[in-house]
Amino acid sequence: MNQQHHYPYKYKRHVFDDKEVFYQHLWKKIFPSQYSEGYGANERSYSDSNKFVEAFIAAHIAEQPKETIASYLKLAHQFCQAHFRLLLNPNVDLVLELDGHKIAATGKKMLDYMAVSNWHKAFCLALVLRDNEALIGTLCRFQPENYINPKVEDLPIDYPYCKFLQGLFAPNADLQVLVQEIAKLSAPEYMPERRQSFIYNIRLPFIELIITVLARDENRYHQGIEKALIANKNHFSIDSRKSIAEGWLPMHICAAAAMAYDQCGFKLPFASPYLPEWLIYGDFEH
Repeated sequence: MNQQHHYPYKYKRHVFDDKEVFYQHLWKKIFPSQYSEGYGANERSYSDSNKFVEAFIAAHIAEQPKETIASYLKLAHQFCQAHFRLLLNPNVDLVLELDGHKIAATGKKMLDYMAVSNWHKAFCLALVLRDNEALIGTLCRFQPENYINPKVEDLPIDYPYCKFLQGLFAPNADLQVLVQEIAKLSAPEYMPERRQSFIYNIRLPFIELIITVLARDENRYHQGIEKALIANKNHFSIDSRKSIAEGWLPMHICAAAAMAYDQCGFKLPFASPYLPEWLIYGDFEH
């Protein structure tokens, strides 16, 4: 397959330099006081997590040391988990460990950033970082039907999709039934055309990869990796999406590949600029 990356900028540090300056010279100065005084933990932790995801991906593109890349990934995970812990524990006083600071905050149920797409990002971060406590203790408690936001477009496929991924950590889950429901609700009539590319090129290839891991089918897994990379590039390389950092390092493929390696010993079928092997094989300090 064509392994040329679709990163749209000529200068590899184009995005990373901005993220690094923001973190080192602005973020570290404003973050502790804003969060400690209660202005940011509930309202900002998810959006700040997104900034760290972008910094992590930009660091990978800029070929930074893996310690630098991993540090941004861990920050993204910390802030994303803080978001879900706060929203899943209303009226509970919590102490959040964020970027080396202990932040006291009280949980509060909100609907912002609680769609299945937000949960999916948190799930992939936890999976690739091998954080079973976050996966089981926090993310498997999420019930999407309790966080329906009238401002956000819901898709019928969201619910079995979420339940299937949670079912990976629930011994009694009927995964076959959930897969059948996902297949049914992935038909075009169940979603607007503008959402179909994301579902068909990102969500479904991720599920298909997970299924190959559950079946311990290495040949299908290798085929699935290639198909998922092609699908990711098809979705993100068009002009309106090529500057979206999530397409430059597909976390859903990395997460499935990490699961495949940890559970089955499956390795990637080929090297790819989209997939950091040290991340997938857990060759870093978790």
